[in-house]
Amino acid sequence: PNPVRDGQVNLSIGNLKDAEQHITVEVQDIYGKQVFAQEFGNSGERFNTNLQLSGHIDSGVYMVNITVNGVKTVQRLSIIR
Repeated sequence: PNPVRDGQVNLSIGNLKDAEQHITVEVQDIYGKQVFAQEFGNSGERFNTNLQLSGHIDSGVYMVNITVNGVKTVQRLSIIR
């Protein structure tokens, strides 16, 4: 859900083409400071995970950078504490 209230972010990526994927998820504040980063490996056409954002991340708007095998996508995420 967006906005996030409890620090848990459900991430689902579909239509993955490669047999194996290297997935990087980075969350940055509006100033570009990285507040979260995690790497994953996946095989198959879909990737699902639950990101646990720590309690030290303040309320606000963040950018989520998702990179799958070198292809980057950016999404906006709102956090309410």
